[in-house]
Amino acid sequence: MSNLTPTPLAIRWLSLAHFANDFFSGSLGVLLASQAEKLDLSNGQIGLASTAYLALSFGQPLLGWLADRTGQAFLMVTGAFLTGIGLLLCGFAPTYAWLIFAALFAGLGSAMFHPVGLATARHLGQESTKGKTVALFMLGGNSGYSVAPFLIGFILEANGPHGMLFPFLVSLVFVPYILVRLRPAMLGQLTAAEKTNPPPQNTQTNRINRWQKTGFWMLVAYLAIVFVRGTVDQVLGTYLPTYYEQSGRSLSFAGVATGAVLFFSAIGSYMGARLSDHISRLLIMGVSMAIMPPMLLLLLESDGIGIFIFGAVLGVMLKASLPLLLMMGQEVFPGGASGASGLAFGWMFASNTIGTIIASLLSDAIGLKETLQAMALLPIIGLFMVILMRSQTKSTPRPQMAEIQAIPTVGD
Repeated sequence: MSNLTPTPLAIRWLSLAHFANDFFSGSLGVLLASQAEKLDLSNGQIGLASTAYLALSFGQPLLGWLADRTGQAFLMVTGAFLTGIGLLLCGFAPTYAWLIFAALFAGLGSAMFHPVGLATARHLGQESTKGKTVALFMLGGNSGYSVAPFLIGFILEANGPHGMLFPFLVSLVFVPYILVRLRPAMLGQLTAAEKTNPPPQNTQTNRINRWQKTGFWMLVAYLAIVFVRGTVDQVLGTYLPTYYEQSGRSLSFAGVATGAVLFFSAIGSYMGARLSDHISRLLIMGVSMAIMPPMLLLLLESDGIGIFIFGAVLGVMLKASLPLLLMMGQEVFPGGASGASGLAFGWMFASNTIGTIIASLLSDAIGLKETLQAMALLPIIGLFMVILMRSQTKSTPRPQMAEIQAIPTVGD
């Protein structure tokens, strides 16, 4: 797509759609903390409800493949609206079983949105500025994810779980408007892409060859880094509100403290993606993994202003590597643009799911604070994996995951 000039309008509407989807995703942790008292939920049940939201993400590769095969990319993007409906149902859940069902429904909307959203963000940028367009896409989602705890904490403290009705009514007006504005911009860009860059021959073969040329240990290291980063991210988003509330603080404070971490994680995601156009991806990933453990431990032991200082640094490091990992996966996984994006997002959400299940079991067995402290050990593993990727890149002349650049394709 290097001959295309990025369409700022399309990028902005796509980022707003991502904001809307992830705003409701970011509401889940505070909502579960609010529902815990009403439904008498244990820490393990809170974690399993969060896992239910993530469960359908295993289907993201299939949903991305369907979007490539049917051409119904815009239909998948409307999943952002379904996410909001699912979180509304979570707020009105009268039983734990209802809460699980509603979380599953919300997860379906998110699983529909992300593969196509990432693929569209990438094809809106030129080869030299893909980091910028992906950064804008991720900034939209991470901003929504971080703003949500700030607002939802106050709303639910005043109105209980039923307070989810208020943000949903706002989304009922704005989300359809965003989607209506996104549709012609998105279709127009895709039409321009098809005219400017006809599909190259043997694109699928080229993608498979890139997949096969990626060294075994590079792939293992990549999958491990995604698992480590995603687990810490999801566990903090799920359990920090509950941790602060169980520490005797108000739900509104829990929302603000969690939102501070998530707000700065949005900044970190944008910075990481933008920097990747100029400096080594592995350097960014390594620095972020090295700084996360001490910041998380200091955050858990802090009070007052320290919560926000250490939370800010932790947040920046938490998601600095996320867009880089997604781009790396999209460049080597087999399939079309949305299919490869589905595989990249699919493993990320699968990692979040597995990690959250483990954390939910640990939290009931050893305590919530101890579980969060254990999360600080995972980035150390991630740092060793980054070092492994770096050594593999230096030791062999074959193309490796950190070096591969995507072959231009329609919708890529």
